[in-house]
Amino acid sequence: MSKIIRKAVPRIRTAMKSDRGKGSDISHDHQNPQYRNGAEGMIKWVEDKVYVEITPISLDEHAYGDIKVWVPMNELPDTKHPETNRSYKEMWEDQKRVLRKALKMRNGVFLNRLIIFCWPRGEGKSLLACLVQLWKFFCWPRQQIMLGANSKDQVKFVHFDIMRDIIRNSPSLLSQVGERNIQEKEIRLTNKKGNIDSIIRSISSFTGIVSNITGYTFSEMFDMKNPKFYVQLDGSIRNIPNAVGII
Repeated sequence: MSKIIRKAVPRIRTAMKSDRGKGSDISHDHQNPQYRNGAEGMIKWVEDKVYVEITPISLDEHAYGDIKVWVPMNELPDTKHPETNRSYKEMWEDQKRVLRKALKMRNGVFLNRLIIFCWPRGEGKSLLACLVQLWKFFCWPRQQIMLGANSKDQVKFVHFDIMRDIIRNSPSLLSQVGERNIQEKEIRLTNKKGNIDSIIRSISSFTGIVSNITGYTFSEMFDMKNPKFYVQLDGSIRNIPNAVGII
């Protein structure tokens, strides 16, 4: 009978050849310290790098409104919707005010380690949560960010899909990650040596305990039956500097 040998896997491992994308050979956003300047740094990074999907607003009442397009965050249209009297640009300006309170820093340290976005459906809560953790993923080195929810399907189809689609449709972000590093349940950022520097991973209560992570999102908390999974997830950022959880 053959002998089974088990050995520890290092926290930062060398990416396999199939894991490596174009991101291995270019500079990363965490090399720009301006992007780590709290809310203002995040806002600058988002407007410099991120594209989002919108449905253009037409003032023609006979126009079809189901064609979606990807636009840079710094070019959001200011056309007001005829029913809500709000524009995409106005929504982003409102979210900036929230970010300036939520992401306050003192001496390079976040004052808030838990951020809760709570407003009506359709107001961009999930998008904003994803933008914050994408900002940390790209602008801080050695990030381990978990996307948690009550069910396996919930986490797969909410935050992970939003982040994946933003990366794929934002040229600068995709060039840093590389298509090969966008996996079914994990997004990897590799350094120039081919080592996996940072990850975003979707997990559920069936995944098991995680530890020493730098951030998490948690969706649909109102539907939570058993708080054990969330308590474990939140506890895993306890001793990590500048770790942030978002609900």
